[in-house]
Amino acid sequence: MSDILNLAMPFFGLILLGVFAARRWQGGEQGLAWLNIFLVYFALPALIFLVVSAVVLICNLSPVVWLLTCILLSVMWTVLVGYKQYRTTRRQESDHC
Repeated sequence: MSDILNLAMPFFGLILLGVFAARRWQGGEQGLAWLNIFLVYFALPALIFLVVSAVVLICNLSPVVWLLTCILLSVMWTVLVGYKQYRTTRRQESDHC
């Protein structure tokens, strides 16, 4: 349980810092937009990299779990691409009518 908390707490801390910054920020909506850009594109990826790199999860997985994960990701990717193609084709057909 403590492993899960150690993994999740930095994310909740970043969210809490964002809430406090939004309440104390005097820059208006434009300033908060730049703060959001900073958090999403700089701080959050760095935090994810640091937290995930500290977790040793890959060594503990069995080959069966790896196989099932690869199959699941492949199916999800295929469905996502197929759905996007379906929506694009459908939209183009409705534009012609």
